[in-house]
Amino acid sequence: MFGSCPPAAKTKPALGRKPLPDHLPSETITHPPVCSCPNCGGTVFSKIGTDEREVLEYVPSHFKRVVHLRPKMSCRACETIVQAPMPSLPIERGRPGPHLLAPVLDSNYCDHLPLHRQSDIYAREGIDLDRSTLAGWVGAMAALLKILSDRIGAHVRAGETVHADDTPVPVLDPRRGKTKTGRLWTVVRDERRWGSTAPPAAFYAYFPDCKGERAHQLLSDCRGFLHADAYAGLDKLYEGHELTGQTRLTQVTYWHTHVAICVMSSCAIARQQPGEHGT
Repeated sequence: MFGSCPPAAKTKPALGRKPLPDHLPSETITHPPVCSCPNCGGTVFSKIGTDEREVLEYVPSHFKRVVHLRPKMSCRACETIVQAPMPSLPIERGRPGPHLLAPVLDSNYCDHLPLHRQSDIYAREGIDLDRSTLAGWVGAMAALLKILSDRIGAHVRAGETVHADDTPVPVLDPRRGKTKTGRLWTVVRDERRWGSTAPPAAFYAYFPDCKGERAHQLLSDCRGFLHADAYAGLDKLYEGHELTGQTRLTQVTYWHTHVAICVMSSCAIARQQPGEHGT
């Protein structure tokens, strides 16, 4: 009943190179042969085949200058001036376009490339973008995207079951010449396993410290079940209401721990008494 399970069969990795993805743009370069036979000097040939070799290349990104022209036109009948409106930009009266701001944010938050290193990379292409300038752009984008972030956070915390955890992250502190430790909280909602049609989502929140009030600030609006560790800062979320006694969140941490302990205990008994529990 509780006997050891046979080890899963290991699948051998496929030999050879993996094929390149189909979505990559393709370029074909044909190398024509010589026009005359190197052996006899003949010039009439018949094709017998083609050798093909696939090479992976990289097209480096580059900057470009986009000039928006808006001609002013005057009506010859009434002298009314007409002009097309200026297209909306992420930073009004700013120089960066959306296709520049996107990789700055992506490199900073997805690839963990600090702004001062991005500044050095752009300088090699002859573009002078100081770290303070990039920091101002990032701040403006954070304000612009806050409404989207708030909507995602509200959707995640509205779930009946949420998962939450925090992890320490090093944060640059240029004034001190070293890094400081911040906390990045992740709250996840995924109810697909139980047949829910609600879209899964993850919400991230950064805090400069690990105070318990941060967890309360992040999860106080949640109702239902919380999958989390035994972090003491979460204890207040499990307490009953002062008047009604109703709890906002039910902790699910120790359910998994209890099941794991039971399974391990059963396996230990099975190993000690194979005659009673089978093998």
